[in-house]
Amino acid sequence: MRYFTILLSLLFLPFFNILAQKNAQYDSIYELGIKNRRSPDSLQKYGHFLLSLDDSERAAVSMRGYYFLGQAESLKGEIAQSIVYYDSALVSKQRVPDSDFKIIATLIRNKGISYSRLGKTDDAKKTFNELITLAKSKKLWSHLAPAYNDLGITEKNTGNFKGAIELYTKALKIYDSLGQEKSLTATYLNMGVAQANLKNRSQSNESFRKVIMIALKNDNKRDLYRAYNNLSVNYNAAQKPDSALLYLRKVLPYYQEKKDKYAEYLAYKNIGTSHSHLNTKDSAFYYFNKSIKGFKNINIPEKIGEGHITAANYYFKLDDLNAAQAHADSAISNFNRANHAKLLADTYNLLSTIHEGKNNFKSANSYIKKAKKIEDSIYTTENNKNLNRIVTELEVKEKEKAIDSLEGEKSFYKSTFFIATIIALVLLIFFFLLYKRFQESNKELGLLREKMAYYHKKVTQKPATMLSLKSKAVLKTEELLYIKSDSHYLEFYSKDIAKPEIDRNTLKDVLEQLKDLDFAQIHRSYIVNLQYVRIINSTKIMLTDGTWLPLSRTYKPKLKEVLLHTQKEEE
Repeated sequence: MRYFTILLSLLFLPFFNILAQKNAQYDSIYELGIKNRRSPDSLQKYGHFLLSLDDSERAAVSMRGYYFLGQAESLKGEIAQSIVYYDSALVSKQRVPDSDFKIIATLIRNKGISYSRLGKTDDAKKTFNELITLAKSKKLWSHLAPAYNDLGITEKNTGNFKGAIELYTKALKIYDSLGQEKSLTATYLNMGVAQANLKNRSQSNESFRKVIMIALKNDNKRDLYRAYNNLSVNYNAAQKPDSALLYLRKVLPYYQEKKDKYAEYLAYKNIGTSHSHLNTKDSAFYYFNKSIKGFKNINIPEKIGEGHITAANYYFKLDDLNAAQAHADSAISNFNRANHAKLLADTYNLLSTIHEGKNNFKSANSYIKKAKKIEDSIYTTENNKNLNRIVTELEVKEKEKAIDSLEGEKSFYKSTFFIATIIALVLLIFFFLLYKRFQESNKELGLLREKMAYYHKKVTQKPATMLSLKSKAVLKTEELLYIKSDSHYLEFYSKDIAKPEIDRNTLKDVLEQLKDLDFAQIHRSYIVNLQYVRIINSTKIMLTDGTWLPLSRTYKPKLKEVLLHTQKEEE
């Protein structure tokens, strides 16, 4: 038996040697690829080499080959093609053992990042949530942290900066618990960007300085230069262009050497911003155009839009409204492609200001409505998430209370009787107060109607006057029916004129101009000419032309005061 074992070993020894050599070759090529992961040319070479080995027994080898090719395309700016390679790799994920899970997690993560860079937010969120579920099920926390970080970036891109910071905080806690200090830098960078968007510049700078400290300690040049670049953005925002340029002159040569096109083109935009603050116009537009052209070449719509909106703001500052409008329109097109709600809202606000400067108040009002609609949508989405969390917490607490209360049927009935008694008392008090308020409201309404009837019977019409608007329009006050506030604009509705006159102003200022005339504010958004009031009820006023306007309870005393003052004047 002993001799048979020796003979068998001698027969299979060459096979085991070949297998060991192949494994060593795979590992060697993969290590070289990881070492050169910022070089697209090297990654392409190693990727094709691994695929050429055609090892059907080891799916992880071909997966790594496709991973290198996808990463190379991503670095070159061919984002859509990178997703094709990542999907090709993930076809074999069921054949990969748990020991090789790292490559699967990396592929899913990179695929999500590519979707995010293409502006495909929903696909990105779906991909990152897939990775989070997978990492949790296998208890692989080192893959869970970057997934939270990347999902945070996606939330940031939709304008949900608070939600993004919550996800970044989860990632930082996991990294900290694992003792992975080197991994903290990328998340602190993202945290700093979100804080900057919330105007927390001091917190943002602190996050970037943490990155610099950790990066210098661990010789992490990539994140070190990213922190320098982000600090330059904050210094530009703080109107400190010299400090910004100091950092930008450090980062640009590094990005050019590493052929990191994305970071290089981003630096061009920031250099242009610094020159705009220094009022060196030619240099500013040179770098803005360089950034826009670069991002067009690698097809990143969000960054193309950012270049256009930065140029638009500078043209507006220089009072070149036509050029500002052209760049803002281009920004809108790209932010729509990138599905970036926050930047869309900012651009619509800028377009509103541009059109106001051109005395095109109708367009200005239209753009400000679009901006408000998006801003309300962002606010609602964030509130819904908070509401869902609160509801879930309440449901859990209610279930815990229900379990604790099951001590016996007798105590249950006692508890129910007590609660029913309390509810009955509360309802009794509520209906009493409601009835009392109803009586007071009816009394107040009756007085208002009496005052209004007296007004129409006794008060003589005031002499005709003219109201001058900021838009240079002039209106006859005796023909003015009512004024409606719509965001930053007012709509003036006159008798026998279908369309309102639009002007940028506030109800407060206009009411001051009309204080000696028979006008009263009846709602936070409405001023009415008392001459045209026909009917008053508890919540509305009807004018002589049949128009119904809201009457706010808050403004009823003010309306009564105006009518009383008018009555005393006549007496």
